[in-house]
Amino acid sequence: MDDATKWTTTFGAKESIWDDTNVIGVTPAIANDGIMVSEKSKIMTADFKKALSAAIKDMAKTDEGKKVIAIYSHDGYADSTKADYKTAIKVANSMSKAN
Repeated sequence: MDDATKWTTTFGAKESIWDDTNVIGVTPAIANDGIMVSEKSKIMTADFKKALSAAIKDMAKTDEGKKVIAIYSHDGYADSTKADYKTAIKVANSMSKAN
C-alpha cells in the first residue's frame, strides 16, 4: 500500500493527501538510493569500481535485472559523484541543527 492510500485508510483522513497538503518548499534535485563503495577498501581499485558500476547498470537493463531492482522502485542507475549529494547533506545538516 502506498502512502497516498494510507493517508485515507490507515491514518483516517477524509480527503486525499493531495487535497489535504500543500507544497511548502522545493529543493534542488537530491540524489537518492546510491550504491556506494568504501574509499578505504584495498580491493576497491579504480578498475574494480568501474567494472562493478558497469555490471550493475548493465544488469538493470535486462528483464531479470529490472525484476530485481523493482523492489526498490528503481528503473536504472547513473554515475554520480560526492558533489551530487551536496544538497542532501546541506538539508540534513540544517534539519539536525533545527532539532
